[in-house]
Amino acid sequence: MAKQKKGLGVTIELRKFMRAVPFAPFHIKTTDGDTFTIAHPDFAMISPGGDMVIVYAKEEEGHRVLNLRQVVSMEPVRDTSKKPGKR
Repeated sequence: MAKQKKGLGVTIELRKFMRAVPFAPFHIKTTDGDTFTIAHPDFAMISPGGDMVIVYAKEEEGHRVLNLRQVVSMEPVRDTSKKPGKR
């Protein structure tokens, strides 16, 4: 019987963000102060081991490989079109 790997807590949370229905864009913040915006689930890919993520930027070519142990937080992108306190 194959041994099941325990995923990093951050990997589990990242999968929740990426699989949300409907999908909502979110930010990934890292220990070095960088922030990456995931505008669509196709712009991020978790490694098979669950310890790395490849992030593709919407507005530029190329990609970044992030060690998920260096992720400080993940949070939804806030809608800045709405004014605070107004509904």
